[in-house]
Amino acid sequence: MPRVIRARQSKGFTLIEFLLAIAAMMLVAVRVPDRPLPESGWVGKTVFVRMSGAKIDPSAEPREPSPLDGVAADSITFRVFAERPNHVQVRTRQGVNGWLRKDQVVLLDAELANQLQARSSADAVLFDDAVAYFTRRLEANPNDMDALNRRAAALRAKGELDAAIKDASETIRRNPSAVLYNNRAIIYHAKKDYDKAIADYAQAITLNPKYTLAYSNRAIMYHAKKDYDQAIADTTQAIQMDAKWPVSYRTRGISWYGKKDYDKAIEDLTQAIRLDPKLGQAYIDRANALTKQKEYAKALADLNEAQRLEPSNVATLAFWLVSCPEDKYRDGNRALELAAQIHKRERHNSKAMETLAAAHAELGRFDEAVRWQERALQDPGLKNDAAAQRRLELYREKQVFRQD
Repeated sequence: MPRVIRARQSKGFTLIEFLLAIAAMMLVAVRVPDRPLPESGWVGKTVFVRMSGAKIDPSAEPREPSPLDGVAADSITFRVFAERPNHVQVRTRQGVNGWLRKDQVVLLDAELANQLQARSSADAVLFDDAVAYFTRRLEANPNDMDALNRRAAALRAKGELDAAIKDASETIRRNPSAVLYNNRAIIYHAKKDYDKAIADYAQAITLNPKYTLAYSNRAIMYHAKKDYDQAIADTTQAIQMDAKWPVSYRTRGISWYGKKDYDKAIEDLTQAIRLDPKLGQAYIDRANALTKQKEYAKALADLNEAQRLEPSNVATLAFWLVSCPEDKYRDGNRALELAAQIHKRERHNSKAMETLAAAHAELGRFDEAVRWQERALQDPGLKNDAAAQRRLELYREKQVFRQD
């Protein structure tokens, strides 16, 4: 069991102040329990790196104490892939798996917990706790630029985009650096304000012409605007500067797909997968290109692998099973079963509803297909989706949907 510190207020010199003084002198004793904490369900969750300069331990199992020869944490946020009592495993943008230390102090007094946590050497804080944690740091030190930058990222992740822009703009006002322009651009991306994002990436590149991430990120914006040539130019520049970055190959691959050059798309997406065999989205993207090439068996294999790597990709697999042009690969009953399972867990998942609609159409139940597609179109994200609207018209005409 972790140590539990109880605190109460007293007159004059408080017990909290006394405990803080002891903690400062005996930090190792406070943050490392006699026995490891039990695993606490961090797998699949997002964590924020608490401080700049954090290192990821690339060992197969985490080492104690954390080594000095770790890999730099190249992002503010990471998704947890595995957990140990005192550590979580994440993956860098370069595809390196490694360990970050979790918080190890459990306290009954919230105020004392907040103050001791700020002194902890833990690397990771959970998504749900991130905004509050960085706010506490700013309350303690309004000039803590690192905390302000990280709070902007945490607000973005929570969908509080205007507040995130405010924090990010303040960091730029105080220190107009390439990294901070890049970070604000990411928030504009979340707002789908692609022009402002492109402008910020351009400013980041002006300040640092060798900033690979800014080129790669700007390419995603150009892709979103369907300016595939410019997206390819930016990702090619990023690859020339760093040929081991899988995301650049993936972005260039989907841009080749946008230009209907499926051979080049498959080539780049294959390279992305070589560099990071766990990049599930690249398998989905390659499956799309393979489907266009009528390589249906290979496409299905990629979709199964994407689903194995990330169970949430089952919705994509299910939709393919009812939309593949080749009869032998379609399976309306399996798609219906998979989509129903997703919908049971996630009632507002419009992709699951669209799959239910397509599966019912495949099975000849067009009234049900219309009902589910109409429900899916209530999602604001599909409001202006012409392809989703066309599928509804197909079902009303008692026709099934097939990929081109």
